[in-house]
Amino acid sequence: MGIFNMLVEHHKKNKVRSQNFDLFKACIAAGALIAMADDDMVRREQAAFNTMLRAIDKLKIYQTTHGKELFQEFVEKIQSDPNDGRAEAMNAIAAVKENSDWAMTLLMIAATMMEADGEIHENELEVIGQIGDMLGIDSNTVEALKIDIKDEIFRV
Repeated sequence: MGIFNMLVEHHKKNKVRSQNFDLFKACIAAGALIAMADDDMVRREQAAFNTMLRAIDKLKIYQTTHGKELFQEFVEKIQSDPNDGRAEAMNAIAAVKENSDWAMTLLMIAATMMEADGEIHENELEVIGQIGDMLGIDSNTVEALKIDIKDEIFRV
């Protein structure tokens, strides 16, 4: 492959990375909001989040370490100033609300994070509702998702 072709491929990859960065940041913000909804992030939530980052095709172009660092930044901001930290995370989430596919992906990530520790807290359900509202997702869809999650967690 010639130098020109290598430059073109590098430019294409950077363009895709740039286009998907809002989704990347929004997913991380949603994960941090859910992890901190009950004011206590457990290892299983962090592990579930890392697994999801690796699993989502559109996010595989980012280094996992960068995602972990950004996740930790959001968590620390929420811990140090809950109101401003949560507002910053919600602003990151708002960046993807115009893309319905990304919005649903983001909501599913948040829901998966919520069930990661095997417990569902009312605060986590509230955050799921807030994320759904922010993204303009039909409230019936969000409520059905909450019910599905509860059924899955409490299945005998």
